[in-house]
Amino acid sequence: MPAPTRDRLREPPPRARRQRGARGPSGAGRLPPAPTVKSALARRLLATPDVATRGDRTRVLAARDLAARDLAALGHAAGNHAMIRASAYAPLLRAPLAPQEQQADLLHEPYAANQRLQDAYDNNPPLRAGESGEAVSLLQQALLSDGILLPVSTQQGREPPDGAYGPETAAGVRQFQGHHGLTVDGVAGRETLGQIDALAGSQETLPEPEEEAPTGLGLGPEGATGEYAQSLGPEAEGLAPGLTPGTSAETIIAVLERLDEWTLHQLSQSRPFIAHLYGLMSPSEFGRAAACFCLVVPAGVQHPVEAKREALRIMGTQMCGDKQVARRAIDLIRGVVIPANSVTTEIFPFHRLAGGHTMDGRPWESVRGIATGDPPYMYSALPEDNLLGIPCTATWTPTSGPNAGVPQHFGQDPEAYSSATHEFAHSLHMVGLTDSDRAIIQSAFDRATRISNLAPTNGQVWVDGPRGCYASLSVQEFFAQLSNAYLGTNAGSDLATGYPRHNGKLWVLTHEPEVYAILERIYAGGELEGTNPVSDPLATPAPQAAPQLQGIG
Repeated sequence: MPAPTRDRLREPPPRARRQRGARGPSGAGRLPPAPTVKSALARRLLATPDVATRGDRTRVLAARDLAARDLAALGHAAGNHAMIRASAYAPLLRAPLAPQEQQADLLHEPYAANQRLQDAYDNNPPLRAGESGEAVSLLQQALLSDGILLPVSTQQGREPPDGAYGPETAAGVRQFQGHHGLTVDGVAGRETLGQIDALAGSQETLPEPEEEAPTGLGLGPEGATGEYAQSLGPEAEGLAPGLTPGTSAETIIAVLERLDEWTLHQLSQSRPFIAHLYGLMSPSEFGRAAACFCLVVPAGVQHPVEAKREALRIMGTQMCGDKQVARRAIDLIRGVVIPANSVTTEIFPFHRLAGGHTMDGRPWESVRGIATGDPPYMYSALPEDNLLGIPCTATWTPTSGPNAGVPQHFGQDPEAYSSATHEFAHSLHMVGLTDSDRAIIQSAFDRATRISNLAPTNGQVWVDGPRGCYASLSVQEFFAQLSNAYLGTNAGSDLATGYPRHNGKLWVLTHEPEVYAILERIYAGGELEGTNPVSDPLATPAPQAAPQLQGIG
């Protein structure tokens, strides 16, 4: 079948970039030398101009989202997933504005009355890491109002902002800058404070809603108050004018599950709306809501209703314990259902992998489960056949090798093995977890590797068996297979060694307690019974011709 286009996925256009504030003096904001980028994927990312010269000032325009906000991108493939990792800009220089440029001031409360913020608005000097006081508290409150989370600075939301411009606040400023198309450097100067002041002004001038507002999402009675509409932000106000503070979490989730992907995308861009859900919902409820925002069901899926229901069940379970992980997933992760009659590389965004090979030498066309970084998202392939236990009817014809010209058919994973949980775990690992989480996982993988090298036939070292099993290939596969075992979706035998895979929380707790603690936090004891129910498929099994292709996700 022809490869679907972006339009078929109804992907939104890139967020428009804004340029705010007066120009600085000559030389301000000059960039350090760019690092060398060898990856073709990274070069493609950097092909879009992110530096524009205007008058006597060189500016860095914020890229499309978190993965692209860091300029130096390194692309690589590991196992059956491809990723982009990023490193940060060096700090940009900020010089005070010229006297005539300092005539402009912050106009809106509470910022206008704070002299330190007025000085920072003139870059004299800007607010930056290391400062503390009321000005920093006001900056932190502005970030919180924009839906940016500051759990350390607010004692997990129990206390007012602490007024300390530490690493968390600097990261929040960078997130704010990237969201609004500003220079991304973690420093609050002319542009950043100007944007904050403009947002405060727009809230002051929002028109009152009509006396009988339409119900929109059907989440509450007609006539939502102007105050609450403002708290949702302009995007959510237009899409959900009937949403009221008393609407239950379960009702909101039920509505989100019925919405189309474009509306969900628009709602996901409203940070006040997402912040409202974050405050209203329990971790389990917020994880289920996050799954709605993260799922894409493209045209061509044979059983879209059933596939969507099962994908939401899986993704919601994998985000049910840690609201911060789920919050990052809304911004950075998308799970794409792959039709049972389509090769994975026929579907956006996986089609760019066509013609390439995985780390262990398999053509990407032969793989049903893939996780790939393609800014602004990490994409996880969720095969419809694995979700529903139905046969994969797609075929792939190699153009080289011993099977050149011979159509290849895909085998079926064993019942209760889920490549969907495996692939979604890859995305959570790469962009949902913290750096400290990833360091713990890496340390556990390194330890297992050392033990395995000393005892290569020991089948208790890896969750998939002895050395050479799939979990031993990379730290990413290690974490994804441990995720499957924790969730009870690691049935069957390892394809390389033939050794029965270990399955269940007890094995993970006994052999990898540090990783178990991370899984317990993010999955909160969740289990997924009945995944890949091949004994009771939705469709009549189709005959499969040899040779068979099998590849776990």
